[in-house]
Amino acid sequence: AVADPILCSGGPGLWQSCQHSKCCADGSTCFEKNAYYAQCRPSCSPGVHEDDLPQYRDPWSCTVLSAAPSVTPAPTPAVADPILCSGGPSVWQSCQHS
Repeated sequence: AVADPILCSGGPGLWQSCQHSKCCADGSTCFEKNAYYAQCRPSCSPGVHEDDLPQYRDPWSCTVLSAAPSVTPAPTPAVADPILCSGGPSVWQSCQHS
């Protein structure tokens, strides 16, 4: 998998752990291996990576981790009761809440 990188200043670089930062400083992408490890990589294929040390050859999920803040939608403004007006656009126009 190849993903658009999420940059973070002062974060880890290529091949470094990004489990906690969830982003990489050099344009690589933070890919998750499992719940305990993630690494800045140029790409990732799910499954066992033969280049991992033998004691670490368990499958990669390759989920892209992101340090982007979650976006909270703005609250919907309360809608006031519409105001009904009678008459024309004069200064003495009569208006009332519906």
